[in-house]
Amino acid sequence: MLLACAGLAAAPAAKKKAAPLPQGAAAKAPSAPLATASPSPTPSAPATPSSAPSDVKPPLEQLLKPKSINKVVEDYDIITNSQWNDDDFAFVNAVLVRTPLDYARPQMMDFTLYPKMSSAIKKFDYDPATKTIEMIGETHGLRMHSWVKVDQQYWDVIRYTIVRGDMTGFKVDAYLWDKSGRTLAVAKGELPHAKQMLPTLVALVFKPVSEIVLGVATKNFRGYIEEEYKKQKAR
Repeated sequence: MLLACAGLAAAPAAKKKAAPLPQGAAAKAPSAPLATASPSPTPSAPATPSSAPSDVKPPLEQLLKPKSINKVVEDYDIITNSQWNDDDFAFVNAVLVRTPLDYARPQMMDFTLYPKMSSAIKKFDYDPATKTIEMIGETHGLRMHSWVKVDQQYWDVIRYTIVRGDMTGFKVDAYLWDKSGRTLAVAKGELPHAKQMLPTLVALVFKPVSEIVLGVATKNFRGYIEEEYKKQKAR
């Protein structure tokens, strides 16, 4: 469900790609990342998976209106709503995946799949030692480079926080439910003081573009999970 955050790498939320240095010029050393990430292990589930308590996982009705719940669960729609609350940016993204939760969740946490879902995602490397993803998104001359901390203490709640780089402070909480053998996933994200971080022109288009990008990325990933599940069942 991190596509709800990673998909934004395809939106015009990042800074312009820096021009190359003149030949012979010394490059300024970037600040050290939290860890040296390598494109390998995806995060394993907690040793003893447990459901989140009520103070961690809100009721579904607090995240979606009844009409939206019906659209997602009954009509198989993807809901993506974003908004500005003064300077803060927030979004809710919801999808129903027609596979059991115990199949869908490991797929959602397989970070090696994410670059395949969007051509804008250039790097998505998870370091199991620090539980941190180094993520690079690039599109239309814009570039995003961030480090994302992953917290999956609970089976049905996964939390992501950008702790370094572009859009630092962006938090996404993904909540999972079993719906009669299908998986309902709802992601809630918030970037405090986003308007202060983003160029004025970018802020103007961020809401509509983010909704389009998140919707497309979520649809692609859902389709992938469902197709892989069908293949497994057919074996």
